[in-house]
Amino acid sequence: MMNVEITVALITAGAGLALGIFNSIKYVSTKRKLLILEEQGKKSEQIRLKATESGEVLIRYLSDIIISLETLKYHKKNNTGQEIEPLKNLNIALSSTYRKNYESALYTTPYIKEKVFSTVIPLLNNKFELTDDNIETWIEKIKILHTEVAELYRSTYLGSLSLGVI
Repeated sequence: MMNVEITVALITAGAGLALGIFNSIKYVSTKRKLLILEEQGKKSEQIRLKATESGEVLIRYLSDIIISLETLKYHKKNNTGQEIEPLKNLNIALSSTYRKNYESALYTTPYIKEKVFSTVIPLLNNKFELTDDNIETWIEKIKILHTEVAELYRSTYLGSLSLGVI
């Protein structure tokens, strides 16, 4: 017959071994979950970076539209006869904006995409005649769009990293 002390020691050792095995399994499971979460975090960061880069390019194209419209306005107002180059630049900037809006579909919210298209398509399709009277209106519309898109990208993708300045 076994001594009580030996029995207690064996039971304690067995329980300790079982607890050690359980903790090892739990550790491996937790470690696996942490690795999965870390990988998801890396993917999220990559998406955020790509989205931010897309937003920067889209905002740069909107800036190009503003500059082209302002240059065109100057040439029209001063009758310089040099309106072809700003119109060419405007067309390039509009086309680039339109294309980038499609290219960045993975990273652009439907709201941003619609805001850009609803403002840029009328300009791109030349559904109006740019005159001294309406060119300023379009400059203001694009400036508002520029500000809204910048803020939407900032709040969507930069969150707490946002500087709060445009």
